[in-house]
Amino acid sequence: MRIVKCKGEAFVLRKVFRWSVVFLILLMLLLNACAIRHLPKDPPPKKISYAMEPARNGQLATLANTLSAKFGQDTSAFLLIDRNDEALSSASISRNLKASSLWSMSKKADVS
Repeated sequence: MRIVKCKGEAFVLRKVFRWSVVFLILLMLLLNACAIRHLPKDPPPKKISYAMEPARNGQLATLANTLSAKFGQDTSAFLLIDRNDEALSSASISRNLKASSLWSMSKKADVS
């Protein structure tokens, strides 16, 4: 089986097929070698997390207290943000909260 001569050279269909099969087999072997074959018997140890207490004052604390008083502790207060100005406002509040918590942590570290 031969394909039409192209620029003076004849391409043999068998060689093209053979090399494509060899390439696919090598690719499968490579991908198989990179795969994880089993899960470890002992999982890696969990990292210790030092979460801070919820804020007792501020805008987020006021909102959290209002929502928990209205709906209870077990209800989620996840809300979708429809407008860009609300998203910007909540991002600003989150940044301020993070900055204040980092400042209070550094102050606690200076004291001890």
